[in-house]
Amino acid sequence: MERHLLVRLLGRDDEASVAALAAVFSGATYVVWDGTSPAQWHAQTYARPLPHTQWKGIETLGL
Repeated sequence: MERHLLVRLLGRDDEASVAALAAVFSGATYVVWDGTSPAQWHAQTYARPLPHTQWKGIETLGL
């Protein structure tokens, strides 16, 4: 995906989009896969480290 198209997709006001947009503008690398995957796969990926993140007092965005 071209960078300018990704910027358009991230044009929302929520914290996660603003942070991702700032990273893209600062030159971060990114990967966009073609296709979809079930939301539950992503939920499981992030649910596992969440208790540790919260215990350490690390800020999370968009939860």
